[in-house]
Amino acid sequence: MNERNEIKSAWEIALEKVRNIQMSEEELNRTGYVEEGKKIAARFIREGKPDLAFSMKKYPKDAKAHVQEGIEFVLFCNIVLPITDSLKKDALNAIEGLKVLYQGKRTFIGILSAVRELLESYRVDREENYRKLKKSFQMRMENTKRAVEDQLGLKVKIEARNHPEFIKEWRMLLTQLDGEYSRILEEYKEKLRRSLKEE
Repeated sequence: MNERNEIKSAWEIALEKVRNIQMSEEELNRTGYVEEGKKIAARFIREGKPDLAFSMKKYPKDAKAHVQEGIEFVLFCNIVLPITDSLKKDALNAIEGLKVLYQGKRTFIGILSAVRELLESYRVDREENYRKLKKSFQMRMENTKRAVEDQLGLKVKIEARNHPEFIKEWRMLLTQLDGEYSRILEEYKEKLRRSLKEE
């Protein structure tokens, strides 16, 4: 019975830890403003609204840096490889949002333009690699197709994009392409962050 009293549940341990956390009012305010900034940026990416510069004006001077921190965080997180049309739209909106926030910083804007070009280049390379692989695979499958048609005496249609071997090759190629572009994109993001500190 005594042993039972000494064993604490995970819930009790968590409650003790929460009680021991002390957050200053300043830290609570900062966190709240950062969250406000994140919401503003999310709405901007989804809807193209609100006007980021205008949204910043409604906050007290000491809160603006925290709101901007939240906005910047979400915008940077949404600059990803445009694997889908939705991700492309979000990435381009994020780039536009950063342009609005940092319109006076020429180096930053220049790097953002390079990021935009990289994302477009990725889409073009992805589509081009897909077409090339499909054509190459289709040519390789022609011999197999003829052999099957001769054997069965029927016309056979082989769709490259549905063939397991094509899918496997495409995934391997895509993994390589995504890896290369992701590395470059991360380097650009790091340059963007550094340029903000330098300008």
